[in-house]
Amino acid sequence: MRVDVRALKGTATAIGANHYFREMCYVGWRRENADIFMPGDTEKYMHLPFGLSVSTRFIDGFEKTDMGWDVTPSSLDRMLRLLWERYRAPILVTESGIADGAQPDD
Repeated sequence: MRVDVRALKGTATAIGANHYFREMCYVGWRRENADIFMPGDTEKYMHLPFGLSVSTRFIDGFEKTDMGWDVTPSSLDRMLRLLWERYRAPILVTESGIADGAQPDD
């Protein structure tokens, strides 16, 4: 059974948010011979319809996790503030953390 998404407007009572890292995004015209991105690449590139593309990359100068992701708690703060300003609903951070092989799993 297909549900019309528009009928769901106004029915959410809370928002679940996952946050792992931040990246800079660039939108432009498709580059020739560029591969579709793979998780873990330092620069990701994805083809979009109509000859457009989006590429992302991590920002230099930040401490990195064991997976190479930026450690930027300020981006979690920004995401939570933007969600609150837009939806004014309770927000549950369902996932957030870092890969750190030097620390024991407790």
